[in-house]
Amino acid sequence: METMILKSCPSFNVNLSRTAAVKSFRGEVSMMMKIGNKISNRIWNQLLDRMWPEEKVIPIAPMSFEETVRQARMEWNTARAVFDSVSDPDLIDHAIYAVEAAERRYMYLVKLAKEDSNILSS
Repeated sequence: METMILKSCPSFNVNLSRTAAVKSFRGEVSMMMKIGNKISNRIWNQLLDRMWPEEKVIPIAPMSFEETVRQARMEWNTARAVFDSVSDPDLIDHAIYAVEAAERRYMYLVKLAKEDSNILSS
């Protein structure tokens, strides 16, 4: 069995077989890489936290069905006002689609309310 003395790394300053030396060296390298990864991850996370601090999330209470219908009607009226005020042909096309979408949403909600009168009471 061939033995060798590894002097390039202080922790390998012992007589080892070649196979044992390679395994030991791989273990040392693996451990150093894990430590390096932990340090670099910690630094990276600190950098990200400084660049983009976490924003506080404000919980929003769910709207009642009446509020949803009211909001849909307001969106429809707003879309019609935008349609009335635009003059660019591309914007007119967009305004037409916005009016149609808002109108269909509002009409769908009104239809739901008519079908199930219990929705309005909740």
